[in-house]
Amino acid sequence: MDNIYKYFNDIETDFSEYEEETLSPKDVAKINSRINKILQQRKKTSNNTLTWIGRAAIISLCCLSIGGGVYAATTLRKNTKENLRIKSSESEVISTEDNKVTKKIFDEETGSELTYDVYTEAASSADGVSIERISKEGDLITMDVNIELDDISKFEPLRETFDTLVTLGHGDKMTQEILGNFSITSKLDDTEMLSWLNTYDITDNTLSMEIVIASRTTQALYDGSDPDLPHIEYDSMTGPSSVSEEDAQKEEEYFDNYYASLPDPLNCTITLDLFLGNDIGETYTFVTNLENNYQSSKNDRYNFDGGSATIEWYGQKESLSINSYSIEANGLELYGEYSKEDDYDAYTAELEKQGLFSYEEELLITAWDNLGNNYILNVEPGNLLETDPEIINLDAFTATLCRDGSELSWYKEITGTDYSSEWADGISEISLAIDKFTRIERIGGTENEPTREVTGTHELVSDPVTITLQ
Repeated sequence: MDNIYKYFNDIETDFSEYEEETLSPKDVAKINSRINKILQQRKKTSNNTLTWIGRAAIISLCCLSIGGGVYAATTLRKNTKENLRIKSSESEVISTEDNKVTKKIFDEETGSELTYDVYTEAASSADGVSIERISKEGDLITMDVNIELDDISKFEPLRETFDTLVTLGHGDKMTQEILGNFSITSKLDDTEMLSWLNTYDITDNTLSMEIVIASRTTQALYDGSDPDLPHIEYDSMTGPSSVSEEDAQKEEEYFDNYYASLPDPLNCTITLDLFLGNDIGETYTFVTNLENNYQSSKNDRYNFDGGSATIEWYGQKESLSINSYSIEANGLELYGEYSKEDDYDAYTAELEKQGLFSYEEELLITAWDNLGNNYILNVEPGNLLETDPEIINLDAFTATLCRDGSELSWYKEITGTDYSSEWADGISEISLAIDKFTRIERIGGTENEPTREVTGTHELVSDPVTITLQ
């Protein structure tokens, strides 16, 4: 649900033993209808996870230095429905009650403020507890929460749990319940949503956590406990085309009702409960809302030559060319032309020839700043057409900062480089280039004791482009 392309790529099937079958026009129409719905949903969740560069004022001047040429544009950072942020390292106490403290933060760059309540066993327990950032990027809400501990050694029993959860990401939320000594519960109004620990950090006595809430995925849908969810059996090979017209209608009606009943994240109460285990012995509850802190107009987009690249492997061909950018409330987005050709017969034949279980090459965008920080930007195929916002242009892409902790852990394994999940403050220069990442999986050992080896490499496949911020 979070990345339809990665799910498809994770499916490894030997098609050679199956006969080809021509689909009826009815089956084709049914599949096309489902794909269109997936793509529409895919776009709604694609513009996620990024944060702005540096301490620019609300109006900032950006100069792009590319091969000796200079491109300049004045850009207004503003919060929009799909991309908004409120962030400050300093919080102001508004009021104090028995077990509740009300605080406020103000974002100087976007001009927005947020008031939130912190509930603890006693108000004094909330002295060192704060929300540093809340952002909405596409359908994901991210909350940065800081908690000062009187004895940082109490966190040690949780460290292994936190490391495991960051590695797993949202792929296995049940692990939090299995491990037992840490839990996250999030709600939009009274509806529990899927949420997970994305990254964390310990500085002195402060535990900083980045929590992600999926505003269009309820916990009940995610774990299959929604009593209204129709249980439809899919054929492993023919997939949606094997579903009866009656079952397809039930599924369509369910999701129509499901999305219509979801709370509006911009106009609802957001509640986050964090239980930090028996050693710390405290539950922290944060309650707030985004209070319509956004504008209806879009941020401007500017053209520039950001480089291009093409890769071919095992019958696959992928190309992209970076040709424009925008500065959103949460940061830099890149756009351009995209194409991909797939020859699965050639792919499976080459896998067999090479004796591999899987092989994949992927084009990403690597960035680095003048402060020594490194970043990865995900390339998301598909982009809404400027001329018709209801239609997706599949020959385009949007690239946004990768902030997924589990993905960043994998990229670090390949390169040995630490990648940041947020742009650092105070950047004056940032460079970027298209990077080819390769992932190879081999299965060895014996039938009774199989082994699995996953390796990867990376290689810059375009010339670097430097952006100078003024």
